[in-house]
Amino acid sequence: MPPSPSDAPARIFTLTLNPCIDMGVSVDRVEPEHKLRCGQPKREPGGGGLNVTRAIAELGGKSTAVFPAGGKVGDLLKFLVGFYCTGIACDQRAVPVRAPTRENVIVNETSTGNQFRFNMPGAELSEDEAQACLAALVDGVGSVEGGGLAVISGSLPPGVQPPFVRTIVEAVRAVGGRVVVDSSGPALREALGMGVCMVKPNRRELADTVGGMNPDESDPAVVGAAAIELAQKHNITYVLVSMGGDGAVLAMKDGYAYCQAPKVDVHSATGAGDSMVAAAVLAIERGLSPEEILRNGVAAGAAATITPGTELVKRPDFERLRDSVPLPKMIRATAKAKA
Repeated sequence: MPPSPSDAPARIFTLTLNPCIDMGVSVDRVEPEHKLRCGQPKREPGGGGLNVTRAIAELGGKSTAVFPAGGKVGDLLKFLVGFYCTGIACDQRAVPVRAPTRENVIVNETSTGNQFRFNMPGAELSEDEAQACLAALVDGVGSVEGGGLAVISGSLPPGVQPPFVRTIVEAVRAVGGRVVVDSSGPALREALGMGVCMVKPNRRELADTVGGMNPDESDPAVVGAAAIELAQKHNITYVLVSMGGDGAVLAMKDGYAYCQAPKVDVHSATGAGDSMVAAAVLAIERGLSPEEILRNGVAAGAAATITPGTELVKRPDFERLRDSVPLPKMIRATAKAKA
């Protein structure tokens, strides 16, 4: 008898090379030179890949989180990953490292609704430690029949240079896996031309990568044409471009689709991008159509903005918004777009 979905091994793996614990507190007003009486702190696992793993679990999927963990904070991070991804929704492959895991501080000012984020420097990874993280990822992806799906998300820590992203992609593809890259700048550029499954730039990052596009462009046709160009030039299956409140574009080599974001009461944009990636990756893993991949991603991103502080997407919000969004239509590339 084939395993049920709950018993089947995870086919999605997330890699977070620069993880953290986000400690969030609330205070009436941030003022200098005063003792500020804060609310009870809340600690959550953070870093792009871990956020994706948490969101996948919330949306009913399964993944394995690969990340370095060092010191007492690293021990707490491992506990929190298990706590926030309860049961069988998440496995973890924590790689022990020498430097202690970082802890960020997020202060929510209740009188104004402002949020102050204090991000600490990441723990430096040695070459051996970075290679150990890669080995844990490749071992997991390679153990999945037909190949797993690896999500590389978040910033690179001190000691790890952008070319390591290319090394990761090569190693994952060598064992039959597919790769999703959610990064920016030099790290994103290292993944181009590697035949990755998906990249998720925002429109500014797309403009920096392709050139010749307004970084604040709101016309889906213009964004779609630039995303098609990126997919064609660099052999990318899906280019998912987030446009904030304007929605998102999903492009392939032969066309693009646009999905307008549903109107919601925004509380915090933190985690919206990671939630979008999680829903899109889960849709890819489940073999859904490009139009459904886009709609799910947009709905999850919008749902994350409803939650306060650093909280991610909630499944009831996601399902309600997804069902309210019409399925987008694929617009095939014109000869001009292919040129």
